[in-house]
Amino acid sequence: MGTTESKQEFLSQTYKPSNLTTKQYLSSISQKLRALALVDSSGNYLGFNSPFYTLFEFNSEQIAKMTLRNLLSFTLAEGLHTYEWEYQTLSLAPLPVFVWLHPVRLLDNVLFQVNIQYKYSSLDFEKIDEELVTSEISAFDIGRFCLEKAVQVTSSDIGYLVFVDEEERTATQFAYSTKTMEQCKLLKKPLVFDIDKGGIWSESIKRKECIIVNDYQNSPFKRGYPEGHIPIIRTMNLPIFENKKKTKIVLLVGMGNKPEDYNEQDAYNLYDVMFNMWTIFKKKFHI
Repeated sequence: MGTTESKQEFLSQTYKPSNLTTKQYLSSISQKLRALALVDSSGNYLGFNSPFYTLFEFNSEQIAKMTLRNLLSFTLAEGLHTYEWEYQTLSLAPLPVFVWLHPVRLLDNVLFQVNIQYKYSSLDFEKIDEELVTSEISAFDIGRFCLEKAVQVTSSDIGYLVFVDEEERTATQFAYSTKTMEQCKLLKKPLVFDIDKGGIWSESIKRKECIIVNDYQNSPFKRGYPEGHIPIIRTMNLPIFENKKKTKIVLLVGMGNKPEDYNEQDAYNLYDVMFNMWTIFKKKFHI
C-alpha cells in the first residue's frame, strides 16, 4: 500500500467517531498506562503520553520534533500497521514490542493513534484475560501465573506477591515465584507481616511508590532478613492500587536479584503485568 490511492483509501476508512475534541482526546491518552501517541495525516506527533516517550528513551521535546518515519520507520501511506518489532533503544537493549495504528474520528479532526505494547506482557494478557476470568482457575494460580510473567519481563531471579489489608497495617504473603520456592527455606506457611516493622518492602507501601534498590547491603532501608532467607543483592518493590486515584494499596509485588541494575523500564513492565492481574481479579471475583 505505497500509492497515493492506497493512502486515500486508508485515510477514508470508517471508524467509530469519538465525541471528543483533539484537546480532550490528548488529555485522555495522557492518563493511560499504555504507550500511546496521536499523529496527524502527515505523521507529525501532536501529543503522546509519558509511557510513550519513556519507552523510546527520548524526552518529550525530542519526540515532538519527529515523525512516524523517524521513530517507527513507516508512514501512513503504507496503511494500517500491526506488527512485531524489536526497537533498538539508546541503551542498546532491543525491546520487543507490538505496534499498531488506527484512525480516530474526533469532533474537530481525523487523526491517527499509535499504540505500542510490550511483547511479553500486554499480548499475553490480551489472549488469556477472558480465559482466566471464565475458567475455574483459583486466585492463587492466577497470582502464580502473573508472578512468573513479572519475573520474566523484569529479568529477575525471584519474586513474591502480598496482599495489603484495608488499613495498610499488615501484609499477607500470597504467592512466590518458582525459583523463590526452590531457594527459600521460610515458605512453609502463609506469613503475615507488620508493615511498620518491615524493611524495604514496607517503605514502598508507606511511600505509595515503587522503590528500587540496586545495592541492598548499603541501603538505608535494610533491616536484614532471617536465617534461611534468600540473599538479596538488588530488589524492586511496587505497590498496586485499587484504582487510578492511588488512594488504597491492595497488593505489593517484589522482584529480586536481576543480574543488572533495575531501572524505570523494569518498573513499568512490572506494573503492566500486575495491574492486568488486579484487573483480572476484579472481573473474576467481583472485587
